[in-house]
Amino acid sequence: MDTPGPFRLLIVEDDLIDRRLLERLLAQSPLGRCTIENTDRLADALERVRDRAFDVILLDPGLPDSQGMESVARMQAQAPQTPIIVLSGLDDAEVATQAVHLGVQDYLIKGQVDGSLLLRAVRYAVERKKAERQLQAAEQRYRTIFENSAVAIMMVDDQERLVSWNQQTERLLGMTADQLRGRSIQSCYPDDQWQRIRELSVRHRGREHHLETKMIRGDARVIDVDMSLSVVHDSEGRATGSIAVVQDVTERRQAEEALRASETQLQTIVENLTEGLVVSDLEGRLQQWNHAALEIHGFANPEDGRCQLHELANTFELSTLEGVVLPVEQWPLPRILKGEELRDWEVRVRRVDRDWRRVFSYGGTLVRDPQGQPLLALVTVNDITGRKRAEETLLVKDRAVNSATSGIAFTDLDGRVTFANPSCLKMWGFEQESEVLHRFVTSLVVSPQDAVAALQAAVATGAWSGEMAARRKDGSEFVVQVSASLVKDKQGRPLCLMASLVDVTETRRLHAILDGKQKNLAAIFDAAPLGMLLANEDLQVVRANETVRQMSGRGYAQIINGDVCQALACLRGADVADSVRAREACAGCQFRTIIGKALESGQATRGVEIQPVWGEGEEAPRVWLSVSAEPVFVDGAQHVVVVLHDVTDRKRAEEELKETLEMKAQFISTVSHELRTPMTAIREAVIIVQDEIAGKLNKDQKHFLDIAKRNIDRLARLIDDVLDFQRLNAGKMKFHLQAVNLAVMIEEACTTMQPHAAKSKVDLAVELEAHLPAVVCDSDRMMQVLTNLISNALKFTPEGGRVLVSAGGREEQVAIKIRDTGYGIPKEDLPKLFTRFFRVHRPGKEIKGTGLGLAIVSKIVTGHGGRIEVESELDKGTTFTVILPVTQPCSLAEAAESSDRGLEHLLTGA
Repeated sequence: MDTPGPFRLLIVEDDLIDRRLLERLLAQSPLGRCTIENTDRLADALERVRDRAFDVILLDPGLPDSQGMESVARMQAQAPQTPIIVLSGLDDAEVATQAVHLGVQDYLIKGQVDGSLLLRAVRYAVERKKAERQLQAAEQRYRTIFENSAVAIMMVDDQERLVSWNQQTERLLGMTADQLRGRSIQSCYPDDQWQRIRELSVRHRGREHHLETKMIRGDARVIDVDMSLSVVHDSEGRATGSIAVVQDVTERRQAEEALRASETQLQTIVENLTEGLVVSDLEGRLQQWNHAALEIHGFANPEDGRCQLHELANTFELSTLEGVVLPVEQWPLPRILKGEELRDWEVRVRRVDRDWRRVFSYGGTLVRDPQGQPLLALVTVNDITGRKRAEETLLVKDRAVNSATSGIAFTDLDGRVTFANPSCLKMWGFEQESEVLHRFVTSLVVSPQDAVAALQAAVATGAWSGEMAARRKDGSEFVVQVSASLVKDKQGRPLCLMASLVDVTETRRLHAILDGKQKNLAAIFDAAPLGMLLANEDLQVVRANETVRQMSGRGYAQIINGDVCQALACLRGADVADSVRAREACAGCQFRTIIGKALESGQATRGVEIQPVWGEGEEAPRVWLSVSAEPVFVDGAQHVVVVLHDVTDRKRAEEELKETLEMKAQFISTVSHELRTPMTAIREAVIIVQDEIAGKLNKDQKHFLDIAKRNIDRLARLIDDVLDFQRLNAGKMKFHLQAVNLAVMIEEACTTMQPHAAKSKVDLAVELEAHLPAVVCDSDRMMQVLTNLISNALKFTPEGGRVLVSAGGREEQVAIKIRDTGYGIPKEDLPKLFTRFFRVHRPGKEIKGTGLGLAIVSKIVTGHGGRIEVESELDKGTTFTVILPVTQPCSLAEAAESSDRGLEHLLTGA
């Protein structure tokens, strides 16, 4: 036999011979290493087995200190795990049987024991004890499991009586072991449940069955149990009973019922939430919507929302508050599915098929199992459109208060500051609102008593306004205009005071300055050398100065509040008693018309000269007045300031000047005509002599005659220009208007001037647009304009230069351009170019002329309803542009009259 160590054997024998025999037999046996101890007393043996472990005990039951089976029982109790072999001198079967019942492994009779028998007995004892210990261990494990099971285990015999159970059974049924022993199992079930169990016929069918049922406790309380039933068979396969494994599920059933009730309650709560709730699986399929979510999104029933997320993109458009449209990947649910938690994410939502717009607030998260694995996505949504509008409105109001130029402050009913806007802080010289919060307003003013009185009045009456001396943070003082009102709640209870504050220190100073200026203006108005009066909308005089009084010869009492015509002592309105009749009498008055027009149009009228009638007969004064009327608003009503300037002396001077100019014009015309006749005769005489008709001339004579002829021609041209200018100025030059082919006229003018161009070695070119329209004009005078301009261009262009004449149409006008590459005209001389006798000063490049040519050209062009323009740059050339209407002007006479006035200034030098 293999053993893990030395085999230990204890011999308890009081007979020395028997002991020696046993030792010799064991020594001769094949046990190998064996340690043998012996003793002749039971007490000593008990001490040894308590201190040391033995593999086998050989025990003689007839010991001096113990006899018979008592020795076996005491040793068995002391060493229950050690196999005991009894060595007895008695060959008594009854005693041997008794020993085996006590647990000994074998019973040997002294004198009959040999080595093989002893070895076999030891081996068998050891093996049997080992098997017994294993069985006991297994039974102990079973018993431990049985007794410590969390479920009740009970065994019923074939008579349906309880024969075995564990402690959990006693706790489950609330009964003691005595109450359970032999108890009929039927009494543990309600009748209907027992009938149900019997119908299962578990014993006859011979199979395990699982069910939930009810059992009756010892205190008569019925409990819910989960039961597994199985049949117990003997070694021959006969059913000897049944075993039931029972678990109390009362709490679980109650929890399930509570859970179902809770789920029902939760579903009711979810459906009645004002907050929208949407559940989605991890694939983005929208599975559940509560009523609020459906209503917020405009769905009529849950089926409308059960779809894939991307399908909603055909119905909804989401964008940020700034208006940036969001792709579906950035919608709330995809972000939540990626693991992001959303809280109060505000989004603008537009429903495409109904074109409504809302602002929603989204939230949500992933719902996870206890192991942290995601199960589904939960999205919350609230329609915050109304709140957002309210916030925006409140924000606008808040910004309005904070950006108000006037100070706005709130105080409690005791006068402590609770709010101050930036303008208010700036007014008092503070930088932060915290510097004034909770301070009493009495600390911000010069007179605390005045502040207390104003505060009490505002609380008592609901409002107070007035001025108060205040003190800034740096101690400087200023005057503030305060308008305070009491703020109340919906029930009319006072909450606080709101005050509007305006720093009027500068305003008061400006008012003082303005008052002084008004007095000064009044003094200037009254002392002005021009007549000035202020009239209202009814043309009644509100104010008049001393000059008006002197002009009219009437007193202020007669002028103020009277009609404007009465103020000037107008012949037709002066003697009328009331203003209504005065207006009727002066209905056609020019003075009255000027003032009325200014009031009606709101536009100023300046410098209109009139000659009112201030009396009858030859002795009545006939004065000339220059009238200006300027609409103004005074005290919120429209008025007109009328300025009267006596221009009688100027008008007389102008009449005298006009007579003088007419005499001058007549003199020039007469002289020019008288000079032309002898000048013609002189010129003809010079030509006759120069042509040697009167005789041969020497070289010197021809030279002086050439000089004389050039000067005679120059003088003749001057006389012709003066006469033309005089006729144009006097309006006596008649234009013979007819439709003229403009292209032919330009070609003719250029052909005429071509010899002069060749002589000057200047290239003269023509460029005309096709199909130029006919122009209504005086062909002779227009030819005079063209030749004059081309001649000037040739004269002022050096050799090798170029003069280009071109023409083109402009809508209802044509433009003729004479462009040269000559010397050019200084910029400062351009405005004076068409002035009479003006010639451009060019040092070293002087070209003689009368200085009237361009003035005459301008007059002729203006007389045709056209205009002439000039552009020039020194040493680069000059361009004259003549612009003519295609059709005849409405009134050439009117145009001539306008031009006459301009030429009159040229002739008079005015």
